[in-house]
Amino acid sequence: MLTCYHCGKTIGDAERRCPFCGAVQPTATERINDTGSVLWGVLGFFFPVVGLIIYLAWRNTKPNNAQTCALGAVIGALICVFSLIFLPILLGIPLRVTGV
Repeated sequence: MLTCYHCGKTIGDAERRCPFCGAVQPTATERINDTGSVLWGVLGFFFPVVGLIIYLAWRNTKPNNAQTCALGAVIGALICVFSLIFLPILLGIPLRVTGV
């Protein structure tokens, strides 16, 4: 028995399409390539926009890789935003804008 990649319900081993949600199931080869490797998270971390694009492209066909890439993109974007806010404070750079 397999689990549907889209809805999570149990389906038969030979089912190509989920009888509950209708999602096309990946083949055995595609399942092997969907490992959710840390390298996808690293890619998303250093290039958050690429991570978001990969997530949107793969969320139905390779959900493990897509989720790892999206997680890396979110963490990378948050660190970027927080470093832009808090790094000047830690370095003592004034944040106020003076009018001319």
